[in-house]
Amino acid sequence: MKISKGKLSSLFIAGLVLGSLTLADNVKADTTSVDDGQAQVTAVTADTNDSSATATGQTTSMQPVYNALPINEQTSANNTATTAANTVATTDSQTSATQASANVDTQAVAVDVLTELNNLRSQNGLPKLTNVDVLNGYAQSRADMQVGRGSINHDYWSSSAMAPYNYNNKEALGSWDVASLPNDPYQIAVHFINNFYTEQKAPEGDFGHRKAMLDPYVSSVGVGVSIGNGLFVVALEYGSDATANNSYNQTDMSNYNASYSYGYANPSQYDKSSLNDEDHTTFTKVYTPNDFNGVVDVLDTTANMVDINGNVYSSPRLSPYSQWYSDILALINGQAYFRVSKDGFVSANDVRASSYMDMTATIPQSVAVYNDNFQPTGAYTTANVPYHVDRRSINGQFLRVGYGQWILNSYGM
Repeated sequence: MKISKGKLSSLFIAGLVLGSLTLADNVKADTTSVDDGQAQVTAVTADTNDSSATATGQTTSMQPVYNALPINEQTSANNTATTAANTVATTDSQTSATQASANVDTQAVAVDVLTELNNLRSQNGLPKLTNVDVLNGYAQSRADMQVGRGSINHDYWSSSAMAPYNYNNKEALGSWDVASLPNDPYQIAVHFINNFYTEQKAPEGDFGHRKAMLDPYVSSVGVGVSIGNGLFVVALEYGSDATANNSYNQTDMSNYNASYSYGYANPSQYDKSSLNDEDHTTFTKVYTPNDFNGVVDVLDTTANMVDINGNVYSSPRLSPYSQWYSDILALINGQAYFRVSKDGFVSANDVRASSYMDMTATIPQSVAVYNDNFQPTGAYTTANVPYHVDRRSINGQFLRVGYGQWILNSYGM
């Protein structure tokens, strides 16, 4: 199956276990897995092509999903459109911006990116990553490659070039249009770390960048920074050498890597992130939040809401079949709830949840189509036709390709 990325600004993170609640998921979207005879490698990418960052969860009242993703229309030109969307045109204004930004100290940006990355890890009780020349060199070559072609993707990436730090390797790529580039290296560094943390421009729906930055099972990192062709690119190459890798609990490391495909994240914080509102950072015996970015569809009965302490509201209640945007998957008194307003949570038992995606998938064979209740409809997709995947079920088993149209996720998305 051929997969390409869309343009949506999205927010996704990854997690494994919510207290007593385990949400299993086998999804990997827009990742590259490579096995060079070492530990399995996962590469993730973000499309940070502009400086805008709109945080979720800022509503003060309950709102339906007016901002839901557009649903699939079977457009044969989808691949061409996606390629065009990911290519930065060289306009006169961008050329001027490139020239104006030519005096940006890329080495200073690299230093500040590393500092801010380790600041994030320190805030979350993790050891700092060691900066090593081997990974710096590879990261720089990867950043230069992205600039050379005017867009970012993981083509030609290989962990073998990162030896001896080629255990548990990961790559993160981000780009910023030079037209909106400030001249302050620290501001640039914070922009990239914040976008990686909040996943503002990633289409995959897995919060992979935050998981990589907060991965407790990598010890080293390289930073590459390059500018040109209308783009400012940052490449991060993560890895460990054999000694560090062997010091980790291999089962725990494997479980953490598996969590890259989940559409929600374990609790964490970053003091530069717009997610640091009270409900994202409050942890009590009653309430534990996990960042989430998606939609909940109320089932066929009216649903009650509760507050952060689990107290049931007498009103309002959520209508059957209504849709609501959600930014937090929380444990309240040991039960799973999705936040649908500033102070309102709905039980996971009363809704069908799905996380946002923005991918294009071309499936070489015809596959069965399921309805919103994940029952077969008797219909089938058309082979070799691009479908826009805009949602993934919270358990990772189904992908939505149209209103009321889902297919089994058998493709590692």
